[in-house]
Amino acid sequence: MRKWCVIGFVIFVAAVVLLLPVVQVRRDWAFKCENTGSEYGYTVWPGMVRKDAWSKTSALEAFIRQRYPSEFTNRWVSYEGTGRNVFWSRGAVRARQSSAGAP
Repeated sequence: MRKWCVIGFVIFVAAVVLLLPVVQVRRDWAFKCENTGSEYGYTVWPGMVRKDAWSKTSALEAFIRQRYPSEFTNRWVSYEGTGRNVFWSRGAVRARQSSAGAP
């Protein structure tokens, strides 16, 4: 009986060790504007909670917003949609393109 408990425990530990790298803990998103080169991104945690938003406005966007604010639109394209597992290593990158405006 003790032998089967040990074997069962070893199988359970092996399954956990093999599955932990697959479990996604968070996803990092990053977008680049095709029109200006500006960037922004954020992190999505379980439960669809967005945190850690960041942005880098390009000099071109700042110029256009100052001179032509009513005519300006961003055209955001996703260049990173990387999930991270419990060991914080990255998964595969999934590119996604959205229409003009915020994704």
